[in-house]
Formats: sequence, structure tokens, C-alpha cells
Amino acid sequence: MNEPFLKVLSSGLGAAFQDQGRPGWRRFGVPTSGAMDAHAAAYANRLLGNPPWAAVVELLLHGAHLQVRQECWLALTGADLCASHPLWRAFRAQPGD
Repeated sequence: MNEPFLKVLSSGLGAAFQDQGRPGWRRFGVPTSGAMDAHAAAYANRLLGNPPWAAVVELLLHGAHLQVRQECWLALTGADLCASHPLWRAFRAQPGD
């Protein structure tokens, strides 16, 4: 079994996993849902070479603290979130970050 590459230390307010939602399913009673900022979610996936439908971690408010467990590539997109890494580009994260 593979160890997770991120550990949630604190989810803060409004952190959630989001994908593109379920457009076209409303007639069956399924809400569209998906990321609130579809552009930012799609751009993050593009930066990382992921398929556009891959899930992202959406941070709606503040206070989320994540710890990197394994070396990986991450991308932060969206509104200015006072993050410790640059926005709108991919970066390599190291264990402990």
C-alpha cells in the first residue's frame, strides 16, 4: 500500500475535494456541484499534467494546514491566499513542507 503524499493537519474552514462536477445530470436529480472556481481547478491540473477531470483540494476560506509526506509536485491557483508558495505555477514539494 502506498503512503499518502499529503497529510491534513488542519482542514480550516471550507476545505474540500472537488472535481468538474456532474454537468448534464440535473434532470436526474444530481446537482452540478464541482469546484467554485472551475478555471483555477482546471489550470492547476494543466500545470501538473493531470487530466482536466482530476480532483483538486479547494480551499474556500483560510486555516488549512497540509504537510507533505512524500516528494511531489503541487500547484496553487485561484485568489490570493497568502500562501507560502507562489500562485499559478507548479512547484516541487519536499517531505515536511
